[in-house]
Amino acid sequence: MRTSRLLASVAALGLIAVGCSDDKKSSDTTAAADTTIADTAAATTVADETPTNPDPVKVELLTGSINIEQTTFVAGTINFEATNIEETPHVFAIAKGEFDALPKTGNGAIDLEALGDDFIAKTGLLMPGLGTTKVITVDLAPGTYVIYCNGGDDESKGEVSHVSAGEYVVITVV
Repeated sequence: MRTSRLLASVAALGLIAVGCSDDKKSSDTTAAADTTIADTAAATTVADETPTNPDPVKVELLTGSINIEQTTFVAGTINFEATNIEETPHVFAIAKGEFDALPKTGNGAIDLEALGDDFIAKTGLLMPGLGTTKVITVDLAPGTYVIYCNGGDDESKGEVSHVSAGEYVVITVV
C-alpha cells in the first residue's frame, strides 16, 4: 500500500513537472512573440521618422500665426488647404528660401516682385463672403520654404504686414 501511494505521488509529481514544462514552452513562445512585437514597434518608430504628406495639408491662418500639423514633407505634389478661421482677411502664400533672406518691403511684407522664381503660389483673399478655404497644389523640390500671409501689405495705407507680425512658418521638403 505504501508502495502504491509512493508510486501515485511520483506519478503526480511527474504530471506536475510535465505541466510546468509545457508552461515553460508557452512562456518561451510568448517571450518570442513579445520580442517580435517589440521589434515591430522599433521598426514602426524608424518608419515614422520618414515624413508622409497628409492630403490635404491643413493650414489655419490667424492674425500673427499659422497653424500647421507638420513642417517636414516629402518632395513632390503637395495640396495645401488654407483656411482663414477669423474675420480678418488673410492670404496664403509660399516662397522658396530662408525667411530672413526673403526680400521684404518697408512694412515687412515679402516682396513678391523681388522674389522672382522663388515665388511659388498664393491664394486670393481668404475671408467670409469670398471663401474662407482654398486649396493650392504645388510641386516642391527638396529645400526650405516659407508659408506666410502677406495680408496688410499695402504700405501706402500705412498697413503693417501680417508676415512681419509673425504670420509665417518655415517648412522643409526632403
